[in-house]
Amino acid sequence: MTDYDVGYRKPPKQSKFKKGETGNPRGRPKRPTHAVPEMYEAGMKAILLQEAYRLVDINEDGKKTRMPLIQVIIRRLGVSAAQGRSRPMRYYMDLLRSIEEGNFSAYSACAKAMIDYKEDMGKEFARRKKLNPSEPDPIPHPDDIVFNSSTGKVELYGPMTKEEQVVWDRIEETEAAIADLEGMLAKDPDNPDNKFIEEDLAHERHVRQLLARAVPDYRPRPSRREARQKARLRAFKSFLEQFDPPPAPRSHRKRRPRSDK
Repeated sequence: MTDYDVGYRKPPKQSKFKKGETGNPRGRPKRPTHAVPEMYEAGMKAILLQEAYRLVDINEDGKKTRMPLIQVIIRRLGVSAAQGRSRPMRYYMDLLRSIEEGNFSAYSACAKAMIDYKEDMGKEFARRKKLNPSEPDPIPHPDDIVFNSSTGKVELYGPMTKEEQVVWDRIEETEAAIADLEGMLAKDPDNPDNKFIEEDLAHERHVRQLLARAVPDYRPRPSRREARQKARLRAFKSFLEQFDPPPAPRSHRKRRPRSDK
């Protein structure tokens, strides 16, 4: 029998801790600490926004619903105000009033800037157009800024950037092509080549649907009103020609003088 038996409180010698050495040489892991934000960082603001829009579970009408924390607070504040409590009612009305006043002041500043741009840029563009008829149109075009009398709002019916102008031009070209193809079909419905025109028409309509995704609120530009009127006049004339064909051109040959015989 050996002088050392392995058993309770007697681990094997090869796995025993050596005298004077710790069993955890790396030491206790440090607890994670939150770094102090720099002077230019809004740490509390970021945490507040993150917590405000954190999704929480609430029971509403016996159903479990998830919504942002700030929405839950505002909803409960509104319910308390609707129950007639004076302090929540006053706070809720002050909050709503401040939001509406901020929105109105921001819209007023934007509308004033658009009206000033329409007046100043309109005069400058008219002056440049007289000097150089090939002067490119400004973006946005002054004529595309319109005051809607029915809503009392200043609205923009046109692109704001060069990238948007490319899409708007393509939409107008597509609509003009659709109008021309529809006019060709209406002018000669019995033409055997109409199947090719119908294929082109289907393609242009498909392109128009794709462009509608890029500009969902597209409206005809007032600055292109004259060009659209000319295109409509051409389409209308081509439509009328199928009912009343134009007269044959007259000959310009000089008539011989009649003799008095």
